[in-house]
Amino acid sequence: MKAIQAGLALGVALCAAPPVMQAQADDAPPAWAYPVNPPDFKVQPDDGTQRHVPDSSAAFTVTQARDLFFALDWHPSDHPALPDIVCRGRRPDVMACGVCHRADGPGGETEPIAGRIIEVPEDLERFEMRDARSHFIAYVPPGTVDQGRELANTGGNGKSAPCTICHGPALNGVGPIPGLAGRSPSYLVRQLYDFQHGTRVGPWSPLMVPNVIKLTLDDMVALAAYAASLAP
Repeated sequence: MKAIQAGLALGVALCAAPPVMQAQADDAPPAWAYPVNPPDFKVQPDDGTQRHVPDSSAAFTVTQARDLFFALDWHPSDHPALPDIVCRGRRPDVMACGVCHRADGPGGETEPIAGRIIEVPEDLERFEMRDARSHFIAYVPPGTVDQGRELANTGGNGKSAPCTICHGPALNGVGPIPGLAGRSPSYLVRQLYDFQHGTRVGPWSPLMVPNVIKLTLDDMVALAAYAASLAP
């Protein structure tokens, strides 16, 4: 991870902490942290049924929704007539613009990052070519790096154990204990969440459970933001 905007990094400890309690984080996995193969995700088969959305008389199938050369237009009265390239693209090289940007193309809209971490490659071409030296930029909610630093170094007044005890003062790892510094923050959030919910298992997993059981999702984001902001 090369750059962190507004905060970014993580820390977890393999040391004993408070006794195991019920997980405090939301039971639903954060969708932004599981963009590929989220837990319990099953691809919905197309049974030919026409799907509908509120306040629309249109109907489309799952196959149509997955067609990259067919933009679903649920609310045609909300915008001017669509150019053909927006509706259908130009096969085989140009996907329909409306597939990603929606039929009404809401340019300029913004929304707060809120409790998410958003990672993007610095150079898309190098990323697509699998260049191991290409870097990512991570955008995190303001203040999370400082919050994560405090939690990683103190344990948060009993919420967890200091991550630095096992992972080292700079979170670069100690012996067989892995380093966390500079790792993908969304990856780190997934690991914390999976440890907390029993999805990640292994010989050392039980040592992690007491240290993550009280963490909220915001805590995980803060730890991940801090750890990712450090030099590996």
